[in-house]
Amino acid sequence: MKARIMGFIGGIHHGSTRALKEASIDKADFVYRLLTNRMDLPPYTLRQFVGGSKGYREVGPWFVGEFGRLDLLKPGMRILDIGCGCGRLASAFARDAKVREMAINYTGMDVDQKSIDWCQKNITPRNPRFSFYQVDMRSRTYNPHGKEEAHRYRFPHPDGSFDLFILTSVFTHLVEADATQFMRELARMAAPGATIYASFFVYKTEAEAVQGVPRRANKFPGYDGDVAVADREVPENAIAFREDYLIGLLNKNGLYLKSDIIYGLQDVFLLTNRKPA
Repeated sequence: MKARIMGFIGGIHHGSTRALKEASIDKADFVYRLLTNRMDLPPYTLRQFVGGSKGYREVGPWFVGEFGRLDLLKPGMRILDIGCGCGRLASAFARDAKVREMAINYTGMDVDQKSIDWCQKNITPRNPRFSFYQVDMRSRTYNPHGKEEAHRYRFPHPDGSFDLFILTSVFTHLVEADATQFMRELARMAAPGATIYASFFVYKTEAEAVQGVPRRANKFPGYDGDVAVADREVPENAIAFREDYLIGLLNKNGLYLKSDIIYGLQDVFLLTNRKPA
């Protein structure tokens, strides 16, 4: 009962805070973008949802370069970006000349309707191969009144629909039941040999979870062995998995590591649905 009450209060707070920001900060931000020739940027309140309002223009091109370095981009491939927000990655991908030459088809999905509306209005016209849709999935932070339950959600795509999946800072906000369902769905929607680029928080020992590690500031005092959270009252704020447990959970749901983990502020797993020989 306490969790349900806290979720309700959180939803009220989220809605009222966002409305206030849209009424004040976004108006000032509009003037700033207009005067500094930055009207290609989404409003402040949308940018804030995707890792903060700063760095929108820089982060997307970095990912384009990183995906190129990892050799993840192929001509004609189909990409599903889960948790695309207001297009921080999509905007850069849609503009990139090499991506355009590859005729890549990109689909962005998010729970925030206003972010999706902005992407449809501002990104799709630049590149018609880029499409976006909203899912009314419940998220205490981003969509507190959503009707869909993440642990039961089935994506509206046939089996084998995509060649590359992007999930940056998605699993870091999914409790285990929700994360498990997402893993199942990724394995189902993945074409043979597809790649899943997903970031997690992982730890190897209780000390790493509770005390933190040098590569990031996050600490997870809500330690339960296999899973740890930053805040037990609102576990979705930040969730970490014990590394070996997470790998086993991925394997159990049809996903397998295809290269070494890339450790960083968030730990990147390159996964595939093809079981190693």
